[in-house]
Amino acid sequence: QPPAAIDVMPTRGKPAEMVSTGTHEARPDYSAYAPTPLAPYVPPKETRDDQKERLQDLFAYGKKNAPDREVRGAEPRVPRAPPSQLRQARELADSISSEIDERRAFLEEMTALGKRDDYEAQVKGEIAHRLRELKRLEGIMDH
Repeated sequence: QPPAAIDVMPTRGKPAEMVSTGTHEARPDYSAYAPTPLAPYVPPKETRDDQKERLQDLFAYGKKNAPDREVRGAEPRVPRAPPSQLRQARELADSISSEIDERRAFLEEMTALGKRDDYEAQVKGEIAHRLRELKRLEGIMDH
């Protein structure tokens, strides 16, 4: 009896038992290539903001907690100026207010002489500048 057509087909270099049986037992073991199972997700213990704050303290002070770290939501502490600086600020504020009075008196003199239009813009600009300086100084004196 002649062999069946399937028995005559070339096996392409495979062992005969792999081709003829067709079972999984003859296949090589690929279990070494299976991926390892992933560990379950564990959320971080501290938030990103807490971690940033901790690292800032560590780099700034060399320890975990800053010496004067404020409680969140509290008003930030504003350092007070030393008394000598406050005294200088008061003296400067007095001199600035006297300069403003001088410029206003000058503008009144020019009005009396009929030359107000020549000096009004310049003098009002100088007064506005002095008023801004005075407000800045008041901010220093209040703290």
